[in-house]
Amino acid sequence: MTDKNPSEKQLIDEIARFREQQQSLILATTNSQGIPLSSTAPFIESDDRDFVLLLSDMAEHSQNLRHHEQSGTVAAVMLLEDEAQCRNIFARKRLSYECRVQIIDREQKQWQSMIEQLQQKFGKTIELLSSMGDFRLYVLSPQNGNYVKGFGQAYPLSTDGRPILDKG
Repeated sequence: MTDKNPSEKQLIDEIARFREQQQSLILATTNSQGIPLSSTAPFIESDDRDFVLLLSDMAEHSQNLRHHEQSGTVAAVMLLEDEAQCRNIFARKRLSYECRVQIIDREQKQWQSMIEQLQQKFGKTIELLSSMGDFRLYVLSPQNGNYVKGFGQAYPLSTDGRPILDKG
């Protein structure tokens, strides 16, 4: 899409397609001392448009996500266009959100259905990882965000994921 003045519906559809194309995200977290960490993780998207990650408790980003859940602070995620697919590296398509964090333990009813969805997308690896006792599900619920689709084409997103279009 090259439309410089897309409608809200066009942007919503484009963002949905972009999210569907991604298999992993970049995760930005901080620990309890405020030290930042960036990492990457495969994800699925829940029916509520949340990001669902299966991560080991031993990973530093998992420890940081637990801190965010306990403190009520946000983590951040970014989805990026593949470098090989972008026309200009300076105008690389990207979608970022601040996210609230919730941990889903094995005993919770959502565990099995989310694991099944992960298996559908990523195959047998999920069966192995989910059988290991140190893996948990993390649900990252997008709050406000930003979608950049090129030069001069940045759109802030409201908490419901709708683009905030400047009408003035």
